[in-house]
Amino acid sequence: MNEKVTTFLKDVKYEMLSKVHWSTIPELKVSTYAVGIVSLILAVYIYGADQIFDRLFRAILGQ
Repeated sequence: MNEKVTTFLKDVKYEMLSKVHWSTIPELKVSTYAVGIVSLILAVYIYGADQIFDRLFRAILGQ
C-alpha cells in the first residue's frame, strides 16, 4: 500500500512540473479582467430581466 502511495505522489509531482501549463502573471491579469467584465455584464442583464419581469407580473396581477 505504501509503495502505491509513493508512486502516485511521484507521478503527481512529475505531471505538475512537466505537463501542466502554468499561466504567467500577465495572462492571469487578462483572464481576471475578462471574468470581471463578463460577470458585470451578466449581472446587469439579470438585473434588467428581473426588473422587466417584476413590472410585467405586477401589471398582470394588478399590484
